[in-house]
Amino acid sequence: MIRWLLHSLAVGSVTLTFLVTLMLYWPLPVLANWMKGSLGTGIGWQEVEGRLLDGRIGKLSLAQQGAFPLAVGPVTWRMTWPGQLDLTLGETSQPWIVTARLDGLNVDWQLAGGSLNVVDTAQLPLSPAGDWLGNITMTTQGQRCTSAEGALTSDDLTLLTPEPIPLGQARLTLSCGSDGGYRWQLTMHDSSGLELTSTLEMAADGSGQGILNGRLAQDHPLTTWRRLLEPNATDDSLNHGFGW
Repeated sequence: MIRWLLHSLAVGSVTLTFLVTLMLYWPLPVLANWMKGSLGTGIGWQEVEGRLLDGRIGKLSLAQQGAFPLAVGPVTWRMTWPGQLDLTLGETSQPWIVTARLDGLNVDWQLAGGSLNVVDTAQLPLSPAGDWLGNITMTTQGQRCTSAEGALTSDDLTLLTPEPIPLGQARLTLSCGSDGGYRWQLTMHDSSGLELTSTLEMAADGSGQGILNGRLAQDHPLTTWRRLLEPNATDDSLNHGFGW
């Protein structure tokens, strides 16, 4: 009985290793076609090349019902042993770079800022533009955030509308909550009358809530867009909460 059990475990281990190896080295375009029907509507990709170990997607699009369509690309990645992932988003002079490294039960992440030009917002009524500099590092254990530090900053953030609107300087930080959640904070400052702070707290289970507060001067170019959302707003103050 024990000999049979050991033999079964050995066969199962070899079979699992074979299947995982086959999946990692199988041509990515073939896997992409198999996965298309299982990921739901609204998710698509173009110009798929390589393998799961090292591949490239020319454009990754998301067009969920009730939301504006969004596309990013190109996305390239490489996985190496022992347990490291290097992912690059964009081919501009300043791409976004994500690095993940397995360390026991923990995963160490690093995000290096890049250009917002990698996001295709041609179908959106307005979109942000600019370059982000800096790094954010984070360590996770399962779905929990255990440590985080660093910041991304931008000195030329702009909102692209029929007339570009300068948003000035911005800073994005990440910290971990005592419950293992994630706390993102974005601040924006423009000398022509914009002072905003947005805080987003996301629990390890994916639920979240946030708040946006600050000041927007009545003569700031962004006020025109605010009046479309808040036609009854009469002062400079902003204070909005949201959640899911």
